[in-house]
Amino acid sequence: CFFGDTVNTASRMESSGMAGEIQVSGPTAALLTKKGYTLKSRGVVQIKGKKDMETFWLIKHPENRRPVIKEALKMAKVDLAKLRALLRDVETSECS
Repeated sequence: CFFGDTVNTASRMESSGMAGEIQVSGPTAALLTKKGYTLKSRGVVQIKGKKDMETFWLIKHPENRRPVIKEALKMAKVDLAKLRALLRDVETSECS
């Protein structure tokens, strides 16, 4: 299959999240914490097609990253729309 585990996990995280919140996996939370971000455990969440995972909410980012984050969010909205379209195509094909 063209898409690997990373894309599938990202899709599942997006679909199991809450509007207006950023949910990340444990490994991502660990990396963000080292960079100065504040996260809060959401607890163990059942992710479709995967084992239960502990996920985290992004609570606060370092002030010095604010301009970078604003630009990334603008770009992410476009990329997310493209990703959703690609995932719809993949889900309708026979990908094993």
